[in-house]
Amino acid sequence: DEHIKYAAFHSTDNALIESIKADTQISNRLDVEDANGNIIKYFNMIRKWANSISKEDLAVMHGHQPGSSIIGVLALFFKRSKIPFVYTVHNSFTNFPFFKRIILFLCFFRVDVITFVSQSAYDSFKIHLSQKLLNKSIVIQNGVDMDRVDTALSHIDSQDIKKNSSFRIVCIGRLASQKNLYFLINVMVKLNNNICLDIYGEGLLRDDLQRMINENNLRDRVTLHGNIPRDDLFKYLKKSDLYVSVANYEGLPMAAMEALAVGKYCLLSDIDSHFEIQRLVPSLNIVARDVSKWILEIESIVNMTDEEREKIGKQNREYVKESLTMNKMQEKYTNIYKKINKNRG
Repeated sequence: DEHIKYAAFHSTDNALIESIKADTQISNRLDVEDANGNIIKYFNMIRKWANSISKEDLAVMHGHQPGSSIIGVLALFFKRSKIPFVYTVHNSFTNFPFFKRIILFLCFFRVDVITFVSQSAYDSFKIHLSQKLLNKSIVIQNGVDMDRVDTALSHIDSQDIKKNSSFRIVCIGRLASQKNLYFLINVMVKLNNNICLDIYGEGLLRDDLQRMINENNLRDRVTLHGNIPRDDLFKYLKKSDLYVSVANYEGLPMAAMEALAVGKYCLLSDIDSHFEIQRLVPSLNIVARDVSKWILEIESIVNMTDEEREKIGKQNREYVKESLTMNKMQEKYTNIYKKINKNRG
């Protein structure tokens, strides 16, 4: 019986919205509205939604970004609405610019519950939060939609999972400084010519990264694919030999967890959120962000047999199924929604 209104202040991922609309399981219960960056339009969207909620309805507003959430907070405040508000923090304290921290804390004081997608994100905020804010804070780790992963993989013909002379590495993420992709290309420069890298994602650094690829004569080995549908990503992951992330910081990275769920051997950088995953997925491989160390580690993985990598990949998948599923995450959020709705006046 749940109905979802996806109110986007400024949609930067049209592929995401289209994939949500195309999902027949939720499309008939979902309204998508985009303010196209117009503050007044977004404000009125929230007010209109709040006015449609009766006292008998179970309703929750759930924010994920400081800017759009503070507009939502103000819209509900001026309507004197008692609709409960949950805010989810997706990153560590130091990775928010000063101005966004101010907006974030203004949201914190209004919302009913603050959730953090990882223990490392919570720990980074903890010393900055008053006891009142700590009392309404909770860690709910991101989870993988195993049903969606399995459905996508079921459409792969085993004949398509080819084994040829090239060793394919996949990296998924925005083309942004956070993802540390210059580092990864520097690693590729030193690796054997039969090792190829496929980068999926889009961002402001595309032109700079492509220039670096061209200058190092890597056009035949490193490809920027842009954004593609998520179900297709699962298929390309399955057909690859290795998933990597060299990110400088993350909340709790979905792409890495989905690669683990697909059953890939994964090599990640030494950041807190990756170590947090490793505590639940001990077969995960983590290496310090040093080019020479990454070269040696990738060469070692290349020299493993397919069976050895697949064995570790299967272990990765089983650990994710045990601890990091979307069902577990949704259950925790549903309990929060029900609890805070009981307190509505």
